[in-house]
Amino acid sequence: MSCLFAPLLVFGLPVMGGADIHLGNRLASGPSHIECVMDIGGVLVGVSWDSAPGNVPDTITIIPPPGYYADQPVVVLPEGADIVVAVRPILMG
Repeated sequence: MSCLFAPLLVFGLPVMGGADIHLGNRLASGPSHIECVMDIGGVLVGVSWDSAPGNVPDTITIIPPPGYYADQPVVVLPEGADIVVAVRPILMG
């Protein structure tokens, strides 16, 4: 599943017990705020992307569903950089 954040890159892949969110920051023309929800193998993950103008890093917030956590809930991503955020279940017991 992916979000339409052109020219930004966001897609999710299901993994055992959760999801991996792949983020890629590509040069955008100006500031913007974009949000979406992705269904990744039954795990609903929210993505909130604040794009900064020019060569300024963007800020991305990953919002996992109840009972899950993101290993990096807020990412400051430089231009041209890529990162993977893991969303996993909170283990009780």
